[in-house]
Amino acid sequence: MKVLVYVAAVLAICCAQDLGYIKNFRQKSNDIDFVLLEWDFVEGDSAYPLHKYTLVTDNDFREDVRCPVQHCEHTVEYLIACDEYDFTLIPVFDDTSSGETIEGTHANVTGYTSDKPPGAPRSLEVLTDDDVTLALQWQEPLVNPMCVHHYQVCFRLVGEGTSECNVTEDTTLTRAALRACGNFHVTVTPLTPSNSEGYPLQENIVTRDGTPGTPLDVTVGIITQETIDLKWNNPDVNPLCVSDYTIKYGETHTRALTHQMKAADYENHATLSPLDPCTNYTITISAVGLNGYNGPSVTNYAATEETEPDSLPSVVAKPGGTDAIDVSWGANEDDSCAGHFQICWVDGVHPVEICENITTGGDNNFTITDLLPCTHYDIAITVVSPGGLTSIPTNNATSTQDVAPGPVVDLKVKSISTDQLTITYDPPRSHPQCVKEYDIEVIDQDQTREQTLRRVTPYMDDTITGLKACTHYLVKVRAVSPTGKKGPWVDVTNVTSVATPSEPQVFGMSDVTETSISLQWFQPATNPRCATQYVLQWEGDGTSESVTISGVSDFKLTYTVEGLKACVEYTFTVKAKSSTDESAPVQLTQSTRC
Repeated sequence: MKVLVYVAAVLAICCAQDLGYIKNFRQKSNDIDFVLLEWDFVEGDSAYPLHKYTLVTDNDFREDVRCPVQHCEHTVEYLIACDEYDFTLIPVFDDTSSGETIEGTHANVTGYTSDKPPGAPRSLEVLTDDDVTLALQWQEPLVNPMCVHHYQVCFRLVGEGTSECNVTEDTTLTRAALRACGNFHVTVTPLTPSNSEGYPLQENIVTRDGTPGTPLDVTVGIITQETIDLKWNNPDVNPLCVSDYTIKYGETHTRALTHQMKAADYENHATLSPLDPCTNYTITISAVGLNGYNGPSVTNYAATEETEPDSLPSVVAKPGGTDAIDVSWGANEDDSCAGHFQICWVDGVHPVEICENITTGGDNNFTITDLLPCTHYDIAITVVSPGGLTSIPTNNATSTQDVAPGPVVDLKVKSISTDQLTITYDPPRSHPQCVKEYDIEVIDQDQTREQTLRRVTPYMDDTITGLKACTHYLVKVRAVSPTGKKGPWVDVTNVTSVATPSEPQVFGMSDVTETSISLQWFQPATNPRCATQYVLQWEGDGTSESVTISGVSDFKLTYTVEGLKACVEYTFTVKAKSSTDESAPVQLTQSTRC
């Protein structure tokens, strides 16, 4: 009971005094395992000088902080990445009349550590797969699971380039059903609170079975004396479940109309032969599912007659070097309408199609020359009758072989800060079509042994992060072809911006005599390369002196203060100084020998 009365009395005294207080308490910076706090102190009654600060983290961990200056900074270390922390800062004052200490007004702030990339999710499992719903489940990553804010789940049909993505904050996803019988590449990517991507889980899943629907756009193409060319598109219903097509045809005893459509791109093609000339045929086609069942059929009609030549059964195109393509094709040996061949090619970029007639046989082979390297060409071969009628072209495509691209153009540093720089450049003028990606090296030139950061990017405007302040960097860029042929390096140098160094580390005494004290300390932990000077001050025996130590870059620094008096206690203060700012000071008290 007496203790409670005493505490109440102390609080009453405290509240009656003009104690100093904290303002501007906030988080200055952070990383994956620390938060740097800063605050200002407003002095109060001189009878209650500031003794220290007590910092409480999450109402649990307490530590004392000594900072006798107006602006203070303190690093809270050994924290967990991707987490939120509550900090309470308590000023503690000396009561000069009672010899006790008094707590002042508390200051509070919330801090955050930065992200740490999570590992890949595990054990992807299909829970439900029916005509309406697809449900997936997986396990959270083993590495940094606390940094997962949500997951992005993307589905891409193998063989296609586009993906469909969904987002979930759970380790399950329920969405509309995917197409039946599809082999889908599934990517589950964890994302942090700042939307940075972790390592993805990638697996393939095969969706449920199904019976395909009716073939679409069934049409009759080229008709000759002995063949009917049939074309159609895959069904709208379960097109991925098609394993084959069943085509039935027979003679129609009454004359029927031939159903034909305008020229279009079709997904499927079949030639019915041998047929009798000048005959009406009824043709039905149905899709066969992977389960062996036929879907509904479509009926069409056609009549054979003398007409254009048959299309070539096949065209094979292969690279013949960096500027040539070798083309070969099969011929319809019994097609009396075939006269010669016309081969055409286009690169898909320039609006020019080049064609050449092949009239001398050549064993159905031809080499296209004077082409661009690293370029995709679409090739079409048409059969031309003696009278000039042409078949439907048979197509194929391939690319010429790679050559190394030239050097990138106009490489420069677009912007630079204390810890990152952005470069920009233009594609090579020589063989720009051969560029698949760019190889970038970032070299720290201020290290005794140069440190190199290597990355590959398809972009020409790239930001490089995680750099050190006050550091010279050499950035090298070269273009790389699809097969890995590399162009020459182009480089640019720059230096990151100046940042404020933290206070010198482990300030201490190494030797003492009657007239001198040898001091030592280590570079700041944060932004050490920005510390170009150290300001050393000392007071004792009624005197105050200082010295500025410049041009130092050693990790450990020593300085001997001479001309001191014996048996006198001196207070030493040292702080690191950059070209624009200076660190918080650290202090040491030491007496000379008697």
